[in-house]
Amino acid sequence: MTDTAAAQAEAVDTAALTSAVPPELANILTEAIRIIAAGGTVTLGSIPDELTTTNAADMLDISRPTLRKLIQSRQIPAHKVGSHTRLKTDEGLDY
Repeated sequence: MTDTAAAQAEAVDTAALTSAVPPELANILTEAIRIIAAGGTVTLGSIPDELTTTNAADMLDISRPTLRKLIQSRQIPAHKVGSHTRLKTDEGLDY
């Protein structure tokens, strides 16, 4: 990336961007532009509304048995879908 391109990326008018999109999105876009201008890589993804215990344990960087204990002690809410335990993503992230 040239110095001119980096300078242009750094010159993002965050106030104008915030007035055009929700502030949360403006913050994400501004950070993405900053990272790309510095030569970094940005990857976007989505998270499902519900997680399996395996996915949730991986996301929280804890073991699955530890997650099960947290669920059993009601520190993290969960529900059953058939015989499988699921967590709402928001509740897992809140923990």
